[in-house]
Amino acid sequence: MLTAEPNTVSTWSDWQEYAVEPEDRRGLSRFTAGKDAVANTGIAALAVPCSLYAGMKGVPLYLTVVAQAGKPLEVPDGEARSVLVRLATDYARQAHKDARCTLPSRLPEG
Repeated sequence: MLTAEPNTVSTWSDWQEYAVEPEDRRGLSRFTAGKDAVANTGIAALAVPCSLYAGMKGVPLYLTVVAQAGKPLEVPDGEARSVLVRLATDYARQAHKDARCTLPSRLPEG
C-alpha cells in the first residue's frame, strides 16, 4: 500500500505516531530522506516538506508518505527494508511533484 497525505507536524515523535500504527513500530530505524524518515521490514514512512501552510503563517505543510507491505516480503529482512525505503522515496518524489510543492523535498537524488 502506498499513501501520501498532507499534514502539519508539531513534534517528530507525534509525526511518527501519526504515520506508523503501534503494531508496525517494532524495529523502526531512521533513514535519510525528507525531514524525517523511518523504516523496518514491513513499512517505510517519510515526512517530505511541501509548502507553507496558508492557515498558519510560516508553518510548513508536509506530505506524509508511507509504503507498507501487506504481507511479509519474500526477501531477506535487510533487503525488505531497502525495497520499502526505495519504493517510499520514489513515491514521495512523484507525490512532491504532483502536489506542486514549493519547498525543497530534501529527498536523495533518484
